[in-house]
Amino acid sequence: MIYYLYRLDFENGKVYFGITKNPEQRKQEHLASSKLKKCPQVVHRAIRKFNGRFSMTVLVQGDPEYIRELEGKAISMFDARNPVVGYNIAPGGEISPVAGIGHSQETREKMSRSQKARIRTPEELARMSEIAQLRVMTDEYREKLSDAAYERWARMPVAPIGPEPEWLTRWKSANTIISKEL
Repeated sequence: MIYYLYRLDFENGKVYFGITKNPEQRKQEHLASSKLKKCPQVVHRAIRKFNGRFSMTVLVQGDPEYIRELEGKAISMFDARNPVVGYNIAPGGEISPVAGIGHSQETREKMSRSQKARIRTPEELARMSEIAQLRVMTDEYREKLSDAAYERWARMPVAPIGPEPEWLTRWKSANTIISKEL
């Protein structure tokens, strides 16, 4: 799994560092959260203050442990927890479900048990079915499903016979440093 370390730069010179699996989606999540009346994070209030005007730069991509370590170092190096300099609250290095990265295994198991125990009414089931039929599978969503299937295939204990696919070669070199403006 590839994770990204990103930096948000604001008009007032302040910064925010974060980690995510999907930078474009995370940027949209930041914008959406900033529109809530009770913004849960300082960075979202700043986005609202500047009317969504900020730049997002992907600094590094790599495995989760590497990216978590770098996030903590970046927050420390730029003093981003200092309210005069940045909008980070935590020292970094954590995987946050808010950041679109996921819950711990224990939390996922609790959520699973909770949902399995839930009894859905016929009206709920009908509404869920109706919504599922309206769901449009965009090319981007299809590609995401395909990437997930390839990732599962790559983790199989016995790989199929044949040359290594190009996508697998790219995945293995995931610790490359990139810099791209979103």
